[in-house]
Amino acid sequence: TMSLKTIFVLATLAVAAQASAQSTTGTLVIVPAFGEVTHPNDEATAHFMIEEQDKDKTAAASRVNTKMKQGTEIIRKEDPQAKLKTYGYYTYPVHSEVRPLPNGTMPKANIVGWRVGQYLEVKTQNLTGLPRTTAAAQKVLGLNGLNFGLSPETTKRLDGQRIAVTYRN
Repeated sequence: TMSLKTIFVLATLAVAAQASAQSTTGTLVIVPAFGEVTHPNDEATAHFMIEEQDKDKTAAASRVNTKMKQGTEIIRKEDPQAKLKTYGYYTYPVHSEVRPLPNGTMPKANIVGWRVGQYLEVKTQNLTGLPRTTAAAQKVLGLNGLNFGLSPETTKRLDGQRIAVTYRN
């Protein structure tokens, strides 16, 4: 009788002979590779906001509009190449606090004021001037977030470099 080892060797030889007899024309071969490139951040996105509260909705809205205009003018003066985009304008009522009456019913809340606000997105590649620009804008607007990353142009250029590095690997 043949041993298990002998059967395995014969089976391996049969598969190898069959594989060598087949044509490789039109065969797709996938060779995995990895490539990485690095680059310092070259773009920042700052999010500013303003919110006002007043008993008079029109007065609150007027102050928001005025301060947003002042803030955008400050940023344009400090960083003329920055891209500015306002978004998220909101107005909502502020209601009085209500407590249950002795009989267990809840009285209707009254509007006692209004909150009005707006956001401003600032994209810039002037990273050296960013601290000065942000500090100047914060005299009028609140800083709500700051993110660093790569500009679309740099990302596109680095994609090409990454493909070349991957191909070399």
